[in-house]
Amino acid sequence: MYYTQPPAPQHQSQGFSNKPLSAFSAPFFAPGSNQQLPQWFASVDTDRSGKISVVELQRVLQQQGLPFSLKFCNGLIRLYDKAQESSLRYEEFCGVHQLFSTILQNFRAADSNQDGQLTIGEVENLVRAAGFALDQQAFYQACKAFDIEKSGFFDLAEYIGLYVFLSNSRAMFAAFDSQKQGTVTLDFSKFVYAASGTS
Repeated sequence: MYYTQPPAPQHQSQGFSNKPLSAFSAPFFAPGSNQQLPQWFASVDTDRSGKISVVELQRVLQQQGLPFSLKFCNGLIRLYDKAQESSLRYEEFCGVHQLFSTILQNFRAADSNQDGQLTIGEVENLVRAAGFALDQQAFYQACKAFDIEKSGFFDLAEYIGLYVFLSNSRAMFAAFDSQKQGTVTLDFSKFVYAASGTS
């Protein structure tokens, strides 16, 4: 099982200790950054459609210090795209900013030694506090997917990725569990559909 023992302490001596701190200084998280949202949105909405695509979302996040992948940005749009247009309107973009700000606040509160990293135990506490009901095997498997270096620690960007994945997974499960029974039955086609909507 993944992380059955506490991660080895040598992680701090392998040159990773400063890396997780970089996201905290991103302009997207700066005090008063919500005042900049109209300007940031307009800077990538070059056709003035009032919507930004996944490529444009990636660009604006990169410009503000958050170099997320297109795959992640696609999942982020899926989380907020109420009209299912594969794009974000301005108010939905504001929702992304609010989500990230809340995640940052919770991350800092959970980071007991304030080193910019969370242990697996701290991540588990945050996940449960956010209302994600996972057994330990499922939790560890999700951690394996987002702890890229398999270090046993999560930086802010990795935790944001995990949170968005779990949020999309919960929404997809709820779509299949229309009777709120807590279980669903999927054939292969439905499983592929569900998996495609969570990654």
